[in-house]
Amino acid sequence: MLFDLHLTEFEMICAIILSLVLMMIGLLRFADRVKLTKSGLKTQATVTAINQMMKRNRISFSISLFFITLDGKRIDVTDGDSTPIPFHSVGDQINIIYNQNKPEEIVIVSKGMAIVEFLMIITGMVGLFYFLYLFLTQPN
Repeated sequence: MLFDLHLTEFEMICAIILSLVLMMIGLLRFADRVKLTKSGLKTQATVTAINQMMKRNRISFSISLFFITLDGKRIDVTDGDSTPIPFHSVGDQINIIYNQNKPEEIVIVSKGMAIVEFLMIITGMVGLFYFLYLFLTQPN
């Protein structure tokens, strides 16, 4: 076996659930990105603030930005995604896609976030299949 882990049934079930959750979060984020990319409008936004917060006893950063909609309305929004390091600075121009019906709903056009979502899906799938295999083949 690749990794000879000695896990209890409870630990394996927890690992299966965590893998499933990770995979589902990645899939939902990817689906939202694809949906908005197909139906949304692309524009430039300006970063207005870098927000620092504590998440699970770690510092993370999100950005606030504004953009002008197709009909000329200014929209101020804080991106829901956070990162361990700030990738943008105040004043940066970034590409976004927004929902014309709900302009507060945005996606930052970024290869980095697409890669993170892909890795979440793959890691979740590998973990799910691996721990499910361990659970189903363990001796009684």
